[in-house]
Amino acid sequence: MIRLEWPRIHRIVVAETGNRDDAEDLTQEAFARVLPRLDGFADGGALHAYLAQVARNLVRDRWRRRRFVDPSASVLDGTADGPGPEALALAGLDRAALSAALGRLPAEYRRVLRLRLIEGRSSDQVGALLGRSAPAVRQLQHRALVRLRAEFAAVTGRMPTTEAADA
Repeated sequence: MIRLEWPRIHRIVVAETGNRDDAEDLTQEAFARVLPRLDGFADGGALHAYLAQVARNLVRDRWRRRRFVDPSASVLDGTADGPGPEALALAGLDRAALSAALGRLPAEYRRVLRLRLIEGRSSDQVGALLGRSAPAVRQLQHRALVRLRAEFAAVTGRMPTTEAADA
């Protein structure tokens, strides 16, 4: 069962981290945590779901340690190197609503937003990580931001504003 699950979990972690070395470490750690409980899983689907959640939690913990997991923490509270246009645009958003809206985005959209806006990588760098051209990354980022705005409106019942950034 482990031979079947390893590549599947590894792909999830690679997609979340963008780094094969980190993904290898985190995948191994996920399996190490689940291995003592392996006898409790009669169903392969349940094992996969549990492993995937453990792996995602480990990725999230890794990002927290690196201060990249919570986009609202660095962008919205001004602890980033300097307020860019994204920070100013997001300054008026409610953190809980933003977090909920981000959680509703497809993983690819969350990833491009994290890499571009939180980590501050160039579209060329993100393109190299995602296997896309720089213009394709910019288009993906645009689509992700449009979708984030729609999800924010769905969560809050109102459109995001930049009034707080103008104050």
